[in-house]
Amino acid sequence: MRTIFFLLLFSVVWFICSCSNVPVPPGVVKEKQQFVVSQKEMEGTDYIYQVTFHGGYIICLLWNKQIMVFDTSLNYIESISRRLGKDSIQGLISNDDTTVAYNNRHVWYLGENMEWIIHSGTDANPFFKMLYTDSAYEVYSCCMGEFGGIVSFRQKQTGKVFAYPATCATQVLYYDGHYIVGSQLSHLSGYSSIISIKDPSALIPNDDSNKFYCGWRGKLSDSMYDYNYLQHLRLPGVTEYFGQAHSCLLATFSYGGELYSIYDQGSEYTTQQYLLLGRHQNYDVIVEDTLRSSKEIATDPKVAVHNGMVAVAFNTGKWIGMGDSARYFQQTELLLVKKDQIEILRMKLPTQTYFELMKRNHA
Repeated sequence: MRTIFFLLLFSVVWFICSCSNVPVPPGVVKEKQQFVVSQKEMEGTDYIYQVTFHGGYIICLLWNKQIMVFDTSLNYIESISRRLGKDSIQGLISNDDTTVAYNNRHVWYLGENMEWIIHSGTDANPFFKMLYTDSAYEVYSCCMGEFGGIVSFRQKQTGKVFAYPATCATQVLYYDGHYIVGSQLSHLSGYSSIISIKDPSALIPNDDSNKFYCGWRGKLSDSMYDYNYLQHLRLPGVTEYFGQAHSCLLATFSYGGELYSIYDQGSEYTTQQYLLLGRHQNYDVIVEDTLRSSKEIATDPKVAVHNGMVAVAFNTGKWIGMGDSARYFQQTELLLVKKDQIEILRMKLPTQTYFELMKRNHA
C-alpha cells in the first residue's frame, strides 16, 4: 500500500513539473518578468552632459566641466572624481575599452590607474564615438534637433555607408536578427520612436565624403529632410514603431529572451508624467510596470552600454509659479539596468528662474 502511495505521489509531482515546462501557446500572455527597482538621492551641481563606462566605473561629465564617477551600484566615488576633474574637459568619447577626453588644446586617454594621460595628438576625431559596432558595421548618428537626423551604418568589409532618417538616435543594439535604433527628440513636449532594421545594406546609400555628419552635400541632402519624401519612405526590412508624442525614450535592453524599454510618458491633457517599463511585442511596446509617477518631465537622455549593463543619464524638471516669480525645480538622474535590477540615482540641482535658465542655455 505504501509503495502504491509513493508511486502515485511521484506521478503527480512528475505531471506538475512536466506541465511547467510546456511552451506557452500562441496568444497566451506569458508571465511578466519581475524587475527589482531601487532609488536613492544625493545633491548635485549641474546636469550630466555625457556618460560612459570604464573599468567597472560609470564616468559622468557635467555641464560645468566637473567629473563624477560612480561604481556599478551608483555609489559616488569622490577620490576618483577629484582626480579626473582636475583638467578642464569639454567632451568624453568611449570606444570599446578606450576612454578619451578632450578640450580645445589637449586630448587625454584614461589609463589603467584611472588617471588622464596626455595624448600626443590634439585631434579627438579619430576616436569619434560610435553608437554601436559589431563584426559587420559601425553605426553612427547625427542630430539637428527638430530639423532631423540620420543613423548611418558603415559596412566594415566594403567601407560603404547606408543611412536612414532618425531624429535623434541615442542608442543602437542588435536583437533577434535586427538592429534596433532608439530615437528621441527633446523638443517641445518630446517625441520618441523605435526603428527595426533587418539589413542595413538595404538602406539609402551615401557616397558623400562627409558621410558621418548631418551636413551632407551630396544628392541626398534635400530628400533626407523633405517631409513629403520621408512620409512616403518605405524600405524593405525597416519597421518604425512606438511613435509616442509627449515621451522620452530612455533606454532599450534585452533580458530573459525579451526586449524592454524604459521611457517617460505624459499627455497633452495632464501634467502627470509616468516612468514606464515596456516590453516589445509584435512591433509595439506593452506597458509592464510603472516605475514612478510625478509632474517632472524627462529630457535629453545619454546612453552607455557595457557588458550587458545599460546606463542612461537624463534630466527631469518642473515649473512652480508663473511670470517673473516662476522657478524651475530640476534634477539630473542616472539610471542603471543590471539584469533584473533597475537602479535610479536622482541628483537635486539648484532651482533657477526662467531668465537664469534661458541665459544659461544660450551661453
